[in-house]
Amino acid sequence: MAGPSLLLETARRSLSVHQRALNTVAHNMANASTPGFSRQEAVMVASESIPAGVGVMVGTGVRLVEIRRHSDGFLDAQLRAHQAQLAYNLSMQETLRQVEMFLGEPSDAGIMAALDRFWVAVNDLAQHPESMAARALVRESAKTVSAVFNRAAHDLRALRLDIEERARAHIAEVNAMVQDVAKINEDIIAARARGHTTNDLEDKRDLWADRIVEKTGARVAILGDGSMRISLQGIAVVDTGHHYPLSLARDTAGSLRLTRATVEVGLAPGGAVGGLLRAHEELAGRTLAALDTLAAAMVAGFNTVHASGFGLDGTTGVAFFTITDGAISMAVNGALQGDAGLRAIAAGDTPARGDGNNARDLAALKRDLAVGGFSGWDEYWREMVGRVGVVGAEVERSSTVGRLLVKELENRRDMVRGVSLDEEVTNLIRFQHAYAAAARLATVADEMLDVIVNRLGLVGR
Repeated sequence: MAGPSLLLETARRSLSVHQRALNTVAHNMANASTPGFSRQEAVMVASESIPAGVGVMVGTGVRLVEIRRHSDGFLDAQLRAHQAQLAYNLSMQETLRQVEMFLGEPSDAGIMAALDRFWVAVNDLAQHPESMAARALVRESAKTVSAVFNRAAHDLRALRLDIEERARAHIAEVNAMVQDVAKINEDIIAARARGHTTNDLEDKRDLWADRIVEKTGARVAILGDGSMRISLQGIAVVDTGHHYPLSLARDTAGSLRLTRATVEVGLAPGGAVGGLLRAHEELAGRTLAALDTLAAAMVAGFNTVHASGFGLDGTTGVAFFTITDGAISMAVNGALQGDAGLRAIAAGDTPARGDGNNARDLAALKRDLAVGGFSGWDEYWREMVGRVGVVGAEVERSSTVGRLLVKELENRRDMVRGVSLDEEVTNLIRFQHAYAAAARLATVADEMLDVIVNRLGLVGR
C-alpha cells in the first residue's frame, strides 16, 4: 500500500504546486500593464526524501517554497532619487519659463524697451521744451512704462499665488498617500504574522512611496518587520502604522516653509514641492523684489529731479510718478493729466519758454540712475534678467540629463520587475504540461490501488 499511496501523495503535491504556479502566471499576465506591479515567481524545490529500505531514500515530489516578488531595493532607491531631482528641476523649469514670459526680455514689449523709448521722449523734450507734442509723448511713454511695470508685477504676484496653490495641492496628495502607506504597513505586518505573502501589498506601497518621493524628495527605508519608514531630513512622515501630515506655513520673513505636526523646525523638501518652494522665493519672489526695487528707484530718482524744475505755467515741486505698493502701483501723477498737466511737466530750470535744462537732467538719469548698488538702472536690470537666464540654462541642462537617467533606470527596473508576456506564455505551457503529468500520475496510482484492492487474491477461483 505504501507504493501507490506515495504515488498519490506525490501526485497531489505536484497538482497543488503547479496549480499555484499556473495561478501565479495568470496573475502576472493579468497585471502586465498595471502600474507598479512586480513580476511574481513560484519557487519550487524537491520535497524531503523518505527512507525506503536500508540505504535507500525515495523522493516525495515537489514543494512550493514561496511566491517570490522580483524587485531590487538598490535600483528602486536610485530611481526614486533621480525622479525626485527631475521633478524638482521640472517645477523650476516651468516657473522659469513663466517668469521669462512675464518679463518679456529681450523684446519690444519688455521693460528695457519701454524705458528706452521713455528716455528718447525725455531727450526730445529737452530739445523742444515748449512743444506740447513732445510733452504729450513724454507723458504717454511714461504711462506705457508704468503699464509694463504694473503688468509684470501683477503677473509675478499671480504666479507666486499659483505656485503656492500647486504646492498645497501636492502636499494634500502626499498626506493622503502617507496615510495609505501607514495602513498598508499595518496590513503587511498582520499578514506576515499569519504566514501569508504580501507581494501585492508591497507593490501598492512601493507605488505610493515612488510618488511621495517624487513630490517631496523623502527617503525610504524598509524595517525589520517589513514595514516602511518614510522621512524628510530624518523626521518621519510614515513610521510603521503612524503617519504625520505635512503643511505649508510662513516664517517670520513671510517665506513659505514645509512643516510637520509637532515639529518646530521647517523641512527642506526636494522633488516637485521643493522645486516649487524654491521657485516661489528665488525666482518669482526675487524677480518681483527686483522689479519693485527698480520701480521705486525710477520713481524716486525721476521725481527728485522733476520736482526741482519748472513747468511752462511756473509750477514746481510736482512729482511725475506715484507709487504706493511696489511696481504694481506705479503710475503717472494725476496732476499731469489734461492740457494743464502737460504745461506742468518740469522741462526747465526756470519757467521761461525754451528752457530745457531740467529735461536734460531728467534724460541724464538714463545713464546716472543708480539702482541696487549698480551705477545704472540698465546694468541692474540686465544683471537680474541674466541671472534668471543662467538659472534657466542650468535647470534645462539638469532636466535633459535627468530625463535620460530616469529613462535608463526605469528600463533597468522593468527588466527586473516587468512582466514579459512571451516568458509567461512559455511558463504557462510548461506548468500546464507538468500539471497534466501529475494528473496522469494520480491515474496510474489509482489503477495500481484498484489492482491491489480488487484483483489480488482472485487467482484460482
